[in-house]
Amino acid sequence: CNFMTSGCTWIGPLKELENHTKSCEYREVQCAQCGQQLELIKHEETDCPMRLMPCPYCRTDVPSEQMQAHIRDDCSEAPRDCPNGCGSHPMRQAELDRHLAVIGGDCPLTELSCPFKPYGCSFVGFRKDIASHLEQYLVFHCQLQAECFVELKQQTE
Repeated sequence: CNFMTSGCTWIGPLKELENHTKSCEYREVQCAQCGQQLELIKHEETDCPMRLMPCPYCRTDVPSEQMQAHIRDDCSEAPRDCPNGCGSHPMRQAELDRHLAVIGGDCPLTELSCPFKPYGCSFVGFRKDIASHLEQYLVFHCQLQAECFVELKQQTE
């Protein structure tokens, strides 16, 4: 075969060489995925930017040239760092969503409003600071609730 140097191991009668050459997987052809003219078998297996590869995290088949973007932007199984920079271990998107959740989350650097906001407290701070805020402003929060109670009572009279 004329493509032995490329890796073809075909050996056969000379009269079958022409037919073999037309279908030899080591001949140069145009890639249907990316349009390059090349040795197809090697290209499809290792070089084609459009060859499908399984994502190492979610196992979805993704074109090779899009793998990094898939992992960075789309893969729900790829480990991600906390965007708040709290130093927690990298986690899957679902875990990260729970970690950052306003209610039930555990990221100490998630910004939260004071639970007394509906009564008029304007404090916004990190989750790690909410407990000390509530402790320091206990009387203030009681006053805010009392004022709301008085307003409600006056409206119902």
